[in-house]
Amino acid sequence: MINGTGTQQAESAVTYIKKVGAKSVVVIDDNTDYSVDLADSVEKQADGFKIVKRESINPKEKDFSANVNSVISAKPDFVVWTGYYQAGGLLINQLRGAGYDGPILVGDGSVDAQLAAIAGADSIKNVVGTFTKTPDMLEGGDKWIADYKKVSGGADPGPYSIQSYEAVKTLAEAYKNAGGTDYDAVVKALKDLTDFPLLTGELTFAADGSREGVAL
Repeated sequence: MINGTGTQQAESAVTYIKKVGAKSVVVIDDNTDYSVDLADSVEKQADGFKIVKRESINPKEKDFSANVNSVISAKPDFVVWTGYYQAGGLLINQLRGAGYDGPILVGDGSVDAQLAAIAGADSIKNVVGTFTKTPDMLEGGDKWIADYKKVSGGADPGPYSIQSYEAVKTLAEAYKNAGGTDYDAVVKALKDLTDFPLLTGELTFAADGSREGVAL
């Protein structure tokens, strides 16, 4: 894996919640496997604060008033949203409209410009996210973005463009070290990579195939 696991992302979320001193937290998912898994991981790793409520929304709906009322009644000082941006933008807007003005942390499925567009400029204030760093956050990222635009017809990179690029770069390095494309040889070459230099940091794979020391 080039980017972090859900467990690592949840760990970053928990670290941030503790950093801001929140004590009562509501976690909301959108019933998808990804979202539920991330929410479960946040709940399992909760330390120093209490999960006062778990909510699950139906992402096909537009009106989340029942969920919002349930969240407000729990009186949280922090909300975690683990679903995707389409429903997330609506949910955030409705939470703000119901009077919740505390911090909201979203997972990487909501790290998209459309989240703010859907939620609205006022509602998106005090919203943060856990996600693998994007090129504009990295040293040397400006040059990478400029090179990307040259081959994309001027389009800006998406939230996972750098991960896609680095996945191909990593595989190419494994092909080179394996002396070809034999499956077993390439797998071994990937496992043997140590501190392989990438824009997002040096890459070494853990025994389970995840990335060691990933920064979110």
